Amino acid sequence: MGAAQILLDDLVYAMEAEETARIVKPATPAKQRYVFSVTIMRGENLLGKSKAADAFVCVNTLSGSERLLKSRTVLGAEDPRWSVTT
Repeated sequence: MGAAQILLDDLVYAMEAEETARIVKPATPAKQRYVFSVTIMRGENLLGKSKAADAFVCVNTLSGSERLLKSRTVLGAEDPRWSVTT
């Protein structure tokens, strides 16, 4: 081996280049985020036990781990209306 190759091997070893490449390579790209709007219009035939229910709407992430939106509560309405856009 030439002197340059020995110096290069020493440099690669000192930088831990192979280990760094192994750690960095499997890094996943950042998740894409999307912007969307949701319109909550109304509910129909929402009955509790023999009376109209107190209605509200929750919008969660698909996994259910994060609540994105909770509408106002409409008290005692069988057919509540919101007309809320977010």
